[in-house]
Amino acid sequence: MTNYVRFPLAAVVACMVFISCNNNVDIVDMRCEYLDNPIQIDITNPRFQWRYSANKGFCQQSYVLEVATGVNLLKKGKADVWSSGVIESGDCHTEMYDNVPLMSMTDFYWRVTARDSNGRKVVSPVAHFETAKMEGDYWRSVWIADSSNLESNTISSNFRREFSVTKEVTHALLFMSGITSYKIYINGKTVGNSFLNFAFADNPKQVYYETYDITDRIVQGKNAIAVIMGNSLLDNGKGSRVSRNPKHQMLCGIIMENADGTREQVPCDEKWKFSNGYVTNDKDGDMVYDLHNDHNGWMLPYFDDSKWERVTEMDNPAPSIKSQLVPPMKEQIVKALDSTSTDSNTGIYDLGSEIIGTYSMSFKASKGASISVTLSNDYDGEGHLKSGMKDIFVADASDSLYTFHPYMNFRRYRYAEISSDKSISDVSFSGERIRLNLARTGFSCCSDSVLNDICRQADKNYVNLTTYSFPENHTGCDESNLFNSSIDADYGLMAYDAILLYENFVKDIINNQNPDGSIDNLFPGMLRQCLPAGILDAVAAFHIPCSIYTFYGDSRCMSDVLRTCRRYLAYMEKNMEHDFLVDGNLLENCVYYYDYSCICKMSEVLGKDYSFFESRMKNIRNAINAKWFDAEKGGYENSSLYGVAAAWLLGLVPERHRKQVGKHIAENANMDRTALEMRMSSKQKRLGRFMVLNSLAMQGLNEEALEYVHGPDAPEASVIETWMCKYLGGIRPEEKNPGFSHFTIKPYFSPSLTYASGWHKTPYGNVRCFWKREENGIKMVVEIPANSSATVVTNDMEEMGSGVYTFTLKGQ
Repeated sequence: MTNYVRFPLAAVVACMVFISCNNNVDIVDMRCEYLDNPIQIDITNPRFQWRYSANKGFCQQSYVLEVATGVNLLKKGKADVWSSGVIESGDCHTEMYDNVPLMSMTDFYWRVTARDSNGRKVVSPVAHFETAKMEGDYWRSVWIADSSNLESNTISSNFRREFSVTKEVTHALLFMSGITSYKIYINGKTVGNSFLNFAFADNPKQVYYETYDITDRIVQGKNAIAVIMGNSLLDNGKGSRVSRNPKHQMLCGIIMENADGTREQVPCDEKWKFSNGYVTNDKDGDMVYDLHNDHNGWMLPYFDDSKWERVTEMDNPAPSIKSQLVPPMKEQIVKALDSTSTDSNTGIYDLGSEIIGTYSMSFKASKGASISVTLSNDYDGEGHLKSGMKDIFVADASDSLYTFHPYMNFRRYRYAEISSDKSISDVSFSGERIRLNLARTGFSCCSDSVLNDICRQADKNYVNLTTYSFPENHTGCDESNLFNSSIDADYGLMAYDAILLYENFVKDIINNQNPDGSIDNLFPGMLRQCLPAGILDAVAAFHIPCSIYTFYGDSRCMSDVLRTCRRYLAYMEKNMEHDFLVDGNLLENCVYYYDYSCICKMSEVLGKDYSFFESRMKNIRNAINAKWFDAEKGGYENSSLYGVAAAWLLGLVPERHRKQVGKHIAENANMDRTALEMRMSSKQKRLGRFMVLNSLAMQGLNEEALEYVHGPDAPEASVIETWMCKYLGGIRPEEKNPGFSHFTIKPYFSPSLTYASGWHKTPYGNVRCFWKREENGIKMVVEIPANSSATVVTNDMEEMGSGVYTFTLKGQ
């Protein structure tokens, strides 16, 4: 007999807020290329996504997506650009699969008309996207550079150009590309509010450009465009700075559309001029900001630049220039907790905890004063920092109130020491944490405060260490971004709207593949090291596209990377030392097996033949078990628990021995492995802990998993929060139903917890599960978004459609 009561939610549980049920159905959250009304699309087959506002009672049976050059055309049913025709599908995403030619700098409008199985019709609002530079279009701009030093610049560069506007401008876009960070101004006003752009491309094949709508900045008559380019020094975490790229080279242009229908360009050409800026890297590696070298008014029209030099035209730095779609970096203010002054010229500011970012400060100083700002995590408690990076600010020839904001640097610090060779006053200091501007799409919490602290740490680590659009969540200098991005991919895709970040990263992997099929590694700190990726690194090329498909139901990343993965596996086969095995331990060979399982999945999704790879999987599995598995003892001999857990999790263990091997993992998960781990790399330890936790969870041994995550050998925070959301919160995606079209809700009601919850915003809408212990049992609340369904597992298993439900479970 069923031991629970289920009924539609009538009142919201106090600790959760859900969307109220209603009979109205609206199409919402319409996006193109996962962006809201973007202006930087530069492909001919953009993707479209949408959701439904109702949380009950609507299941899409078919849809038509139409694209037109005007809103009125859509309203009249005239899709003059493209129409999908009637698509019988419940998917809330599609793409312009006919490769329709799209013109540059053109607004396109689109809408969706959907029907459910009852014939109910829903018409979306009209959304739009705008194209930027399309492939093959004529751009009058050329690459230009500061000609004073084309190899290396230790001084920032100022670029400027004036232009006249005689017609009424109805629309103006600015396109900006470069190899280093920049700040751009139109008539003295900053364009955009992002930090440390561009997105980092660790390959010589591609650079990015950004698109800005500057219509409201253009005035009749004289206008000025000004650009500051700097070295963008990074604190590499080892007490030294690394330059992102010393070359101040850029491609910048404006295209204006006039009321009379004509277009005009303000290109990058020989009319631009440059001068040295006021930011210098001195011989000690410090950044010096000397206002004596600033040019007052140089960002405004009518500035006398007769003494400035002409720019030098440069060759393209890369064969491909693509629109930057990944989200920009943003700043978050962190006020100093307190300050300690040792004298009138020195003060120490404490931010309370380490931040990764920059800072801003203001002060009154006398003319010519030199103010030093030292940033460090190491404070002696007696008024001085033991070590750290230093900025030097030199006031100009006036007594004034100064504001100082080093917007091209990136540091890790908690304390700031400010000192001056002359008296300063009215000092104000704020840290500025830099993080990717990613929307949160998932979260979990429970009654265990330790686990909640781990979740907060996961969030802090992920967004703070994801620099320059690289998915990075670790500071180990021996670990590549390939490895970091792979182990954190599920967390990044569950907790954040990070698909564009990961797709961009996979493109970098593709561009880093060598002619022989090997892949160059990508390292934190922006250090360009042309080293082949090891087996634990290269798995990123396989794992990330499969994770994107699981979470979003989008196969484009698979399509992009498939050839790269095939070539990499061919390279590995040519260089392996043993039949079907790579030179390594059980864990590494399990990862090699996983590569083949991923390429089989990708090939199947894309309709490609994968019989060769499937055959090779069997050979690898047999070779692994022949070398390490002892059938008589029913286990893997001379192998670490990490390798055993990987073999169990990936299905390599012979079926009749799976229970025994799983029991071995559970019995040894929380044993001291200090001596064993001393012989392992940090990558092996991190990956192995991931394997142990997930093998425990897959066996349903969640009490053992709880003990494991509280122990000294626990995985990192991001892995733990992903496990919490899937197993304590119960939200589990299904590989056979990608994109959460159907999923499983199966929380674990731990006796040691009084409540737990999980939330994830899927492509269909919000999925939530919350449970809490009460006197009469456990109350559980579940939300399933419109147009999707779930298998809800409590005492029984039940298929459920969209809606919000409560369960009262007795005897738990």
